[in-house]
Amino acid sequence: MSSKNSVKRKSKVWRILSSSLVGLEIEIVHSSSEDLIGVKGVIEEETSNLLRVLTKKKSLWVPKLNQVFKIKVSDDTTIQVEGHMVKGTPETRVRKKIPNW
Repeated sequence: MSSKNSVKRKSKVWRILSSSLVGLEIEIVHSSSEDLIGVKGVIEEETSNLLRVLTKKKSLWVPKLNQVFKIKVSDDTTIQVEGHMVKGTPETRVRKKIPNW
Protein backbone atom coordinates (compact mmCIF):
# COMPACT_ATOMS: atom_id res chain seq x y z
CA MET A 1 0.00 0.00 0.00
CA SER A 2 1.34 3.38 -0.88
CA SER A 3 1.93 6.03 1.73
CA LYS A 4 -0.50 8.38 -0.02
CA ASN A 5 -3.41 5.88 0.23
CA SER A 6 -2.59 5.26 3.88
CA VAL A 7 -2.78 8.99 4.65
CA LYS A 8 -6.11 9.28 2.82
CA ARG A 9 -7.56 6.38 4.81
CA LYS A 10 -6.25 7.81 8.08
CA SER A 11 -7.66 11.24 7.31
CA LYS A 12 -11.08 9.72 6.46
CA VAL A 13 -11.16 7.80 9.74
CA TRP A 14 -9.92 10.83 11.69
CA ARG A 15 -12.61 12.98 10.05
CA ILE A 16 -15.22 10.56 11.38
CA LEU A 17 -13.66 10.42 14.86
CA SER A 18 -13.27 14.18 15.10
CA SER A 19 -16.97 14.65 14.43
CA SER A 20 -19.78 13.61 16.76
CA LEU A 21 -19.74 9.94 17.76
CA VAL A 22 -23.48 9.84 18.49
CA GLY A 23 -25.21 7.03 16.61
CA LEU A 24 -22.11 4.89 16.05
CA GLU A 25 -21.94 1.28 17.26
CA ILE A 26 -19.31 0.71 19.94
CA GLU A 27 -17.78 -2.15 21.91
CA ILE A 28 -15.41 -1.85 24.85
CA VAL A 29 -12.50 -4.24 24.31
CA HIS A 30 -10.24 -3.11 27.17
CA SER A 31 -11.02 -1.15 30.29
CA SER A 32 -9.63 -0.29 33.68
CA SER A 33 -12.96 -1.61 34.99
CA GLU A 34 -13.56 -5.31 34.32
CA ASP A 35 -17.33 -4.74 34.41
CA LEU A 36 -17.18 -2.63 31.23
CA ILE A 37 -15.20 -5.08 29.07
CA GLY A 38 -17.47 -6.51 26.37
CA VAL A 39 -20.17 -3.85 26.65
CA LYS A 40 -21.74 -3.27 23.21
CA GLY A 41 -24.25 -0.73 22.11
CA VAL A 42 -24.93 2.54 20.31
CA ILE A 43 -23.55 5.87 21.47
CA GLU A 44 -26.50 7.92 22.65
CA GLU A 45 -24.82 11.03 24.01
CA GLU A 46 -21.31 12.41 24.31
CA THR A 47 -19.61 14.82 26.69
CA SER A 48 -15.93 15.73 26.75
CA ASN A 49 -15.06 12.89 29.16
CA LEU A 50 -17.98 10.44 28.93
CA LEU A 51 -20.03 8.46 26.43
CA ARG A 52 -23.57 7.30 27.13
CA VAL A 53 -23.95 3.88 25.53
CA LEU A 54 -27.39 2.36 24.96
CA THR A 55 -27.09 -1.41 25.36
CA LYS A 56 -29.88 -3.95 24.90
CA LYS A 57 -30.73 -3.77 28.60
CA LYS A 58 -29.84 -0.26 29.80
CA SER A 59 -28.03 2.99 29.23
CA LEU A 60 -24.51 3.35 30.70
CA TRP A 61 -22.16 6.29 31.17
CA VAL A 62 -18.67 5.16 30.15
CA PRO A 63 -15.53 7.25 30.70
CA LYS A 64 -13.41 7.85 27.58
CA LEU A 65 -10.07 7.61 29.35
CA ASN A 66 -8.53 4.23 30.27
CA GLN A 67 -10.66 2.41 27.68
CA VAL A 68 -10.07 0.87 24.27
CA PHE A 69 -13.08 0.97 21.98
CA LYS A 70 -13.98 -0.85 18.80
CA ILE A 71 -16.11 1.61 16.82
CA LYS A 72 -18.02 0.73 13.65
CA VAL A 73 -17.62 3.80 11.44
CA SER A 74 -19.29 2.37 8.31
CA ASP A 75 -20.70 -0.90 7.00
CA ASP A 76 -17.28 -2.30 6.17
CA THR A 77 -14.99 -0.41 8.55
CA THR A 78 -14.46 -1.05 12.23
CA ILE A 79 -11.59 0.64 14.02
CA GLN A 80 -10.02 0.15 17.40
CA VAL A 81 -9.25 3.41 19.17
CA GLU A 82 -7.93 4.36 22.59
CA GLY A 83 -10.21 6.57 24.65
CA HIS A 84 -7.76 9.44 24.93
CA MET A 85 -7.96 9.86 21.13
CA VAL A 86 -11.67 10.75 21.34
CA LYS A 87 -11.42 12.77 24.56
CA GLY A 88 -13.01 16.16 24.28
CA THR A 89 -16.05 17.44 22.49
CA PRO A 90 -16.33 17.26 18.69
CA GLU A 91 -15.61 20.99 18.58
CA THR A 92 -12.24 20.53 20.30
CA ARG A 93 -11.32 17.26 18.56
CA VAL A 94 -11.60 18.85 15.14
CA ARG A 95 -8.60 21.06 16.02
CA LYS A 96 -6.34 18.12 16.93
CA LYS A 97 -3.66 16.92 14.52
CA ILE A 98 -4.07 13.56 12.78
CA PRO A 99 -2.38 11.00 15.05
CA ASN A 100 -0.04 8.28 13.80
CA TRP A 101 -1.50 4.85 14.39
